[in-house]
Amino acid sequence: MIFLTVKGDPIPQARPRLMKNGRVFNPQYKELAQTKRNIIDQLSYIEDFQTEQQAVSVGMVFYTDIPPSCKDDSEGNYDTRRGDIDNFAKFYLDAMNGCVYRDDALVCQLLCAKVLSKEPRTEIMIKKLEKKYEAK
Repeated sequence: MIFLTVKGDPIPQARPRLMKNGRVFNPQYKELAQTKRNIIDQLSYIEDFQTEQQAVSVGMVFYTDIPPSCKDDSEGNYDTRRGDIDNFAKFYLDAMNGCVYRDDALVCQLLCAKVLSKEPRTEIMIKKLEKKYEAK
């Protein structure tokens, strides 16, 4: 099992843009590249975690900045303001492609939460899954 922390306000996945010449443009390529570098830097300290072909479980908690309009005691409350949680998850799953796992198709379990915090960050937990699913 590995734990990663990406500092800064969580980033939701933006929709690709269509240019006039018909090409598709990812408006977040800089943010995606920076996040991937941050993840790779953290992975360099972790030994023996290869998931080339193995299913993984991913848990993410997106700690978003508390807006000025909220009270100081709102830390830890769920954030219902902006960004769909699936767009947050998609951005970080894409950022981990090629460095944590071969492809995000290997992610077979996903659990996410979006919470207010004075320290904006994204905490990620990745765990290898057993070969077979055990229904309980």
